[in-house]
Amino acid sequence: MAGDFSSSFDSFFSSWYPIILALIGGFGFAFRQYLRGTPYESKKHLKGKTVLITGATCGMGKAAALAFAQRGARVVLACRDTELAEKVIKEIRDTCDNINVIALHCDLSSMESVRAFAKEFKKCESQLHILVNNAGVMMCPKDLTEDKFEMQFGVNYLGHFLLTHLLLDHLKKSAPSRIINVTAHAHQLGVIDFDDINQDNDYNPGHAYAQSKLAVALFTIELAKQLEGTDVTVNCVNPGVVNTSLHRHMPFRNHSFIKFCFAPFVWYLFKKPEDGINSMLFCALEDSIEQTTGKYFMECALTDWSEAVQNEEVRKKLWEESLKWTKVSFHS
Repeated sequence: MAGDFSSSFDSFFSSWYPIILALIGGFGFAFRQYLRGTPYESKKHLKGKTVLITGATCGMGKAAALAFAQRGARVVLACRDTELAEKVIKEIRDTCDNINVIALHCDLSSMESVRAFAKEFKKCESQLHILVNNAGVMMCPKDLTEDKFEMQFGVNYLGHFLLTHLLLDHLKKSAPSRIINVTAHAHQLGVIDFDDINQDNDYNPGHAYAQSKLAVALFTIELAKQLEGTDVTVNCVNPGVVNTSLHRHMPFRNHSFIKFCFAPFVWYLFKKPEDGINSMLFCALEDSIEQTTGKYFMECALTDWSEAVQNEEVRKKLWEESLKWTKVSFHS
């Protein structure tokens, strides 16, 4: 028996099978590294700089908060769940020994909460150099914000629109400063339906998500135009498909059997949060794009805007309607 096993063992390793398996394994590993995207490896120090990140208790927001803290920045987490935020703060402080990490309550589904946050932020902080509008919700069942807007449109877009406007004076005072908005591939499929912005007639979670992410892209371009002549830039990033709780409403997340079946594919095909923030870090830190504004970035590289965002009439109308919806005035 031992002789048969030894013979089979020798036969296997004297064949092409080990080479074939090694090639398959190597290709699999290389493809996985490719899917993780382009890394941003700058160690630029941010001592004396203040960074504000929305949605920083998990996923990319949490990874970004750690990355900025490791570079010495003062990091402010804008979060709905301040109890969870305190745990995240402890993790960050334990990891990088930066005590300048704090959390303030901010619920982007409530304009009252956003206004209260901005007031509290200005009371606590004298400057703001980097604003990362990261928080979001995806493919959720039909729901409305406190102000009666469709949840994805309200959180992904309107909440950030209002927050950004309320903090522009701090950003201008701290210039040069940067705003980073997070969109998604889905924005290319979006349509801004001004006649039915909440999709009351025929709600589709995918269409609603695409509309919200298109609004983010349109807002980025228009805000950049409105801020011309200032030292505040605003750019948009698409992180790709990242394994975060953003997908919690998707079938492969909320159905136990499907979740079990899809787990290996999600692990292999999706980016990790620390990979998803590379373009975000690039737009926040890269010196070569210090004057670049109103642009779209993927994989740490400038990318052409899709046709969906080229309609200037829609872009301007969304800007004007958003000012009315949020009850803010704009002065460049």
